[in-house]
Formats: sequence, C-alpha cells, structure tokens
Amino acid sequence: MGVPYDDVLHRVQLSGDNSSVSRLHFLTKHDLNNITRDFNLSKKITHCSNDVDSVAAWVALNQTNGEQSLVRYIKFQGESDEEQSLSADDFMLVIMSEAQIAGLQQLYHPKKEVAMDSTHGTNAYDYQLTTLMTTDEHGGFPIAFCFSNRVDEVAMRTFLTVCKRNFSNLLSCPNRHSGFPSGVLGAMQILPQYATAVS
Repeated sequence: MGVPYDDVLHRVQLSGDNSSVSRLHFLTKHDLNNITRDFNLSKKITHCSNDVDSVAAWVALNQTNGEQSLVRYIKFQGESDEEQSLSADDFMLVIMSEAQIAGLQQLYHPKKEVAMDSTHGTNAYDYQLTTLMTTDEHGGFPIAFCFSNRVDEVAMRTFLTVCKRNFSNLLSCPNRHSGFPSGVLGAMQILPQYATAVS
C-alpha cells in the first residue's frame, strides 16, 4: 500500500466532525488488512492464501534468525513427535524471545511466583494460547507462549519441557525434576493438567 496503517487511521479518524461521524471513522487495522486482502493490494510481505502455509512460511522465515528465533518448538498437524508423545493430529507452536529470557533472568528468584493461563475460542481453529508468566512491578511479565490444539497434561508437559530447555539452568530447583520453582504449583492447582505437567 505504501502508506502506513497508522497514518491512514489517523487521517480517517480526524476527517469527520461531531455531526458527521460514520462507520468509516471507526476504521481499524483489521479493517485495513481485510481491504488489502480482498482487493489483492500489494504489500511488502506476501502472505500465503491459507493459514497453514502462512504459519509455515512465518516459522521458516523466523528460524533463519538462528538463536534469535522466536520459534522454540513447532509441530504441525500431520507430523508426529513420539519423544513428546504428540500425535499426528496435534499442533503446537512455542514462542519465546531473547528479551523474554533476559527479562526472566532479571526477575527470577527461587520464591518468585510463576503462573500459566490459557485462552480458548479465540480463533477459527479453536487453538488455545497458553501463557507462562511471572510477576513484575507492572503486574505480569510473559515468559513464553504456546499455541496448541489442546491443553492437557501431555501438551503442557511438552510446553514446559521446551521452556526448561531454553531457560537452561536458570530455573534449576533441586526438589523439582521439571526445573520450575515451587511457586508454579500454587498458581496451577485450579487446573489439574497444569499441576500434573509440572510434577
């Protein structure tokens, strides 16, 4: 398109006065994305027409960053990962940035609270987003994200194993083989799939 979305939104939102406000003045970036897609307008980044190929292209592009990659684990549907006990029907994408790892290094101490929460029903595929986070002076600091088709003991154990691998010995704790602080159990007693994945 050539013009940044923020500039388009700013111009449109300032174009009306109180007596002539219409739906156009409530334009969002999502609306602009839909217009760009529907009218096949060129953008600097070409997205694939289907979501599976689009995610695969994003993952491949991101993995070219080597150790700076956000993608810490990917398992597409149609593949299996017997080591993690994930079947061919499962999908999992774990995302964690170097900034998140650096932030955790500054925030973590053995009695620090760690929490997990999952959302559901936020997309057409019913994939769930699970966030692993700790507290900071602003309330919460996300450590890692997991998109998956299910949230159960096997999926959460895989997510936490990937996190542990990326945190190396930062979170070592002698009385927990998972390497996560004991505070994680307190935050996860409500949902059994979280607590059993950590123990």
